[in-house]
Amino acid sequence: MVKKDKKRKVVAENFKGINALLDTMDTRPMRNEAFKNRADLASQREYFDEKKPWAGTSTYNEAMEIMKTGFKDPLAKMKKGILKMGAMDKDKRPRLKNDFVGFVPHVPHTLMNLPITMINKEKQTHKDKTIHLVYSFGASSKINPNDMIKGGINFISLVNSLEKQNFRVKIDILSSHVSDNTLACLLINVKEYGQKLNLLKLTFPLVHPSMFRRISFKWLESTPELKDEYMTWGYGTPLSHLMGYDNQKEANYLKDHGILKSDNTYYCTLYTAMKTDNVESLAKQIGIVK
Repeated sequence: MVKKDKKRKVVAENFKGINALLDTMDTRPMRNEAFKNRADLASQREYFDEKKPWAGTSTYNEAMEIMKTGFKDPLAKMKKGILKMGAMDKDKRPRLKNDFVGFVPHVPHTLMNLPITMINKEKQTHKDKTIHLVYSFGASSKINPNDMIKGGINFISLVNSLEKQNFRVKIDILSSHVSDNTLACLLINVKEYGQKLNLLKLTFPLVHPSMFRRISFKWLESTPELKDEYMTWGYGTPLSHLMGYDNQKEANYLKDHGILKSDNTYYCTLYTAMKTDNVESLAKQIGIVK
């Protein structure tokens, strides 16, 4: 049992993209000080039986190939899921006003000989709004891959809804691993503020089980700063478990430990996302909507 109140050493790395992460890991030895005595590495395990769905891939190389070409299988499901989750902006009808010019005549005013005889669309100015979302994609070994996929779909639905409301959204993904002595966090930027929402690009990092159960594990096995051998026992405990699956409590813990730094950052765990039925509910749970 991981102790809840113990002060832990923080081991954290922040990457500006998945390619930057992979390029860095390729230059490192496969095992760091923590994993030097472990018999096998979970990221490299090969599955050719009923256990394959746990990682979503048979081999590490298969995971690399899917990541490079895009995880296409759930795209149709994701698009349906985005529509099903809905949007927070209920009424998108343009505002209308009486005007001297317009796109349709105002018949009563015309008959009354009034000078304003047209109906026009009211111009709406949109302020440049930005929002930073951090999605924690890690989960315990007991979580079904389909639930991981559901969480990713629901989170992307939230991003899609925000961008339709003229928010410019930045997305970082995070995995956390906790032992009695250490908090290890991997943070990767997968979308910047100005980039359009690209479902094919985001399906692997946000949805595929191998993103956590191979890529994140590979980082944990090789990051040089990690020396805590207790982390090899199950690759640590998910921070969500330590925080009692309380999304806000977990976000506060990460802020206190210097992982989340911006006041405009909203944090969402896979556990929170996979249990949500609509976008507005998810936005409320992570504090975007009060």
